Amino acid sequence: MGLAAGTGIKTKATGTPKKSTAIATKKRSISAIRNLSAKAYGIEIKWLTKHHFKRPDFSTAKKQAARIETVLATNDVSYLKANLQTADLAAPHRVPYARLRDAILNETNIKSITRMADALFEASKHCEGAFSQVAKSALSITNAERTYYAKLASLYKKTRLSAQKALADLVANWKLPNISAIKGKAKLLLIQELNNLASNAPGSGPDSKVNAIVSDRIHLHITDAVTEPLTPRSSAARIAFPNDRVATTYKKSKIVSVTGELPTDPIGLGAVADDVSVAGTVFRGALFVDQFQRVFKPKNHLTAQTGTFSYDWVEVK
Repeated sequence: MGLAAGTGIKTKATGTPKKSTAIATKKRSISAIRNLSAKAYGIEIKWLTKHHFKRPDFSTAKKQAARIETVLATNDVSYLKANLQTADLAAPHRVPYARLRDAILNETNIKSITRMADALFEASKHCEGAFSQVAKSALSITNAERTYYAKLASLYKKTRLSAQKALADLVANWKLPNISAIKGKAKLLLIQELNNLASNAPGSGPDSKVNAIVSDRIHLHITDAVTEPLTPRSSAARIAFPNDRVATTYKKSKIVSVTGELPTDPIGLGAVADDVSVAGTVFRGALFVDQFQRVFKPKNHLTAQTGTFSYDWVEVK
């Protein structure tokens, strides 16, 4: 992505374009960037955030991982090639792209960015190990499923390593001026690679009436396991952004799950709950890896959970 050299901010009074006071970084030298005022830098970041960094498409590896996980969760191999848009399905995020983007663009403390990213990386590694173990030792699966689990672990790892490299590059460049870091694509690359992190948007869930509506909020996957109501990937989102809005409905009493279900809030979100209006059908298109790295798949991916874990999930072993 190249940086836009000019801007146009409309004034409320006249509606006529007003030039940004931010320095056009594409045409400025490093010495000029070093002299950029805090106010000008803030304007530049605000413009970039709003206009320039709309969510890019997922990488091929990320898309493939989501399709494979959907196949494993549903026992339906057609999802490897199905038109997901026609089926009104998408890979539902846990941490939304806009939040990752804004956090990285606006954060001035590299330790905060590292802490956030590391939480997401740990969730990925947790799932990678579980999928690999199933591929190696599960007795109840077919050879085809074994191949899928191994491939899923590999794709999770591939996207994680790419994101970790991007973070390492940003850390290495952190002492450079902030605008220079953006121009040098260190921040841009980390945003892109975290967007492609397979574990942050796994499997498939209802899109237009659920996922798209909550695309600017933390979006959780709720299980009916009494001791572990959040999947590790959802827990990672909460750890990374503990004070961010979480999609809820019905006067903050129910969580909007990535599956389209609306379970009663089992974790006491309180002030960070944020009501939205959704009306999606249920599609449980993702696996559940518990804290002990056991892998579970939905017994019926088109049926809402009953509240009794053993009725709704089956362990892959």
